[in-house]
Amino acid sequence: METYNDIMETCGVNFNGLDILDTKPIVVYSKTSGRRTMTKVSDLPFSKFEILQQLKLLKKKLNCNGTFKNNELLFLGEHKNYLYEYYKKLGHEVIILP
Repeated sequence: METYNDIMETCGVNFNGLDILDTKPIVVYSKTSGRRTMTKVSDLPFSKFEILQQLKLLKKKLNCNGTFKNNELLFLGEHKNYLYEYYKKLGHEVIILP
């Protein structure tokens, strides 16, 4: 698991030390097509630069391919629980859809 500094490094501008400045929840869900499962993260309250930093970090941590497309992070594989915990540690409200 990543350290506190790794998490705070990627949280960017929306973190003011005590409160998160956004109120819209982050949505994490999976979609299966054939044999492949893709995990999607939408409604991210970060700038594009911060999202790309998170993408790079998460691809290494999850050991999978991923991309940023249509304002969503896309990862190959089933990673809902890890992404839920990751954004919860950053202090965001997160919703997992089935």
